[in-house]
Amino acid sequence: MPENNKTNTSNSITNEVKKRKSSMSKEEYNKTLQLLITQFPDTFSDKNPKILKIRIHRDLKERTTLSSNTIKYFLGKYCRTKKYKAALIETAPRYDLEGNIAGHVTLKETAKAPEQNK
Repeated sequence: MPENNKTNTSNSITNEVKKRKSSMSKEEYNKTLQLLITQFPDTFSDKNPKILKIRIHRDLKERTTLSSNTIKYFLGKYCRTKKYKAALIETAPRYDLEGNIAGHVTLKETAKAPEQNK
């Protein structure tokens, strides 16, 4: 195998590993979602997602056994779903883990939503 092909193959594998470390598979996402729906049914849903409070990742870290990376990648996917974005309208309530209102969506936050589609 020519040296150039070895380098390309190595770079491809390295990039795939980097990609894998910075993402969550669909299976992992669904498993995490089901766990959170079970633990926090008043907050998480796959059918009608509620807008989450700011910094909810801190609460999840304290109240679950999920790793920081799992929480980060899960929330990244969850908050980018079409259903979640559709619910992201100005003055919509934000919810904590108990399902209590913990703030509201601002106009500035709704302006960022289309950018997240890119």
